[in-house]
Amino acid sequence: MAKTLSVNAESARALLMRTREKRNVKATLPKPTVLKFISQLYVERMRASGALRELQLYVVAYDYFINKYGLKKVAESKCQQMFEAILAYSDNRRIKRFKDLVGLGESFCEVEEFDLYLTIFKAVDPL
Repeated sequence: MAKTLSVNAESARALLMRTREKRNVKATLPKPTVLKFISQLYVERMRASGALRELQLYVVAYDYFINKYGLKKVAESKCQQMFEAILAYSDNRRIKRFKDLVGLGESFCEVEEFDLYLTIFKAVDPL
């Protein structure tokens, strides 16, 4: 398991687990918004340095919404909407891959696996 270097790690994990347990989720966000979020999160993670690179992707996503909205209740609601949309749109290859990387799939992706994915992603599609 990766280190938990964010004060929001436990809350992020709880939200992720609640979302994983849901069945028949419906997206309340449009697919282009989900794809844009995924790109933003990849960029944010690539720009991270030091200890921030050790965070699980679901924690990075949760922290992103906390920083964007400020209020925990609003941020959790928006993050849950995004996680549900990711589940609903997982027929899309990019979204399905992100679903697995963020931990909404069958298993959690280790930080090292995600770093390798980002290295390949940067080589194919430099930002």
